[in-house]
Amino acid sequence: MPGRAEGGAPQPRPLRIRLELFEDGRIDVQTAPFTPLAPDTTWRLKIAATRLASNDLLLRHKTSRRAAYIAARAEIPAAEAEEVLLLNERGELCEGSITSLFLHDGSGILKTPPLASGLLAGVLRQELLDNGEAVEQTLRPEDLTQGTIFVGNSLRGLIRGSLA
Repeated sequence: MPGRAEGGAPQPRPLRIRLELFEDGRIDVQTAPFTPLAPDTTWRLKIAATRLASNDLLLRHKTSRRAAYIAARAEIPAAEAEEVLLLNERGELCEGSITSLFLHDGSGILKTPPLASGLLAGVLRQELLDNGEAVEQTLRPEDLTQGTIFVGNSLRGLIRGSLA
């Protein structure tokens, strides 16, 4: 979908938009070119040693507090994996550093970790839950060998994943 630059001038390429709200009430809007992934894209995934705290309620909201996600990404070279998955202190899967996590186990409905595991609700995740295409289920790393892994977000959609 073509975007529009500031002032309404048509843009030939899609744009990603970032809206940031600050404590003092300021709002900042940034745009950048966006290239959609090919439909057959598969991302290599690795599990990070960095852990999330399941009782951290701020994880349920998209904020600029990203230290854990940045640390997880720093553990694994980009040449080895396009995305890293994070666990909580109980060893439950939570989410990726920029994506929600889904498992297709053959039942016809995607499984995604529950918010109680400590993760962002995510727009794509919530849409799939609301449409009955996904259900919440506690997932552990060993569960990922029992089906097809997907990661995704509202910008990129669902992306097939493979443990690297």
